[in-house]
Amino acid sequence: MAWRNFLKLLTVLLVICAGVLLFSCKRSANNPKPQVARNLTPGLSEDLTALARKHGQHTLVIADSSEGSQEAKNVEELIAKAFEAGDWRVVRSVIPRSLIHGLHCTYPKGSEGFRDDLLNVFQQKGLPIKCEERKNFDPAFIRASSYFTLEVGVKS
Repeated sequence: MAWRNFLKLLTVLLVICAGVLLFSCKRSANNPKPQVARNLTPGLSEDLTALARKHGQHTLVIADSSEGSQEAKNVEELIAKAFEAGDWRVVRSVIPRSLIHGLHCTYPKGSEGFRDDLLNVFQQKGLPIKCEERKNFDPAFIRASSYFTLEVGVKS
């Protein structure tokens, strides 16, 4: 029952985020800003897409806790698009706190292979990331919906 409530809450959050995104797109279309082309990390997107395909279809909840950092937003978007290209469902979120510095992930029990591969991809690109097993969750929910979180914060 708890996982159903969580899924309902997640659906409401997605609808709210979609509305904000549509409003933001309409607003930015009226005030275009010059785009600066920047290659964040060569090959990162391709490596993350390959990682996502290797580990099957799951859900990635990606959260921005950078309080408006454009660089963090760019990294978040690159990661989200890479996992979407790997057939994962991606849920984008914003956390109004800056407790995370850099990249932080959580994963469900039994997903150590994914954790190791994710750490390897980011470390090869020179991007530090901390990963930890998610604790204190309903085991029935974790079996029903295997999801991972990735939080992008400001660099410390």
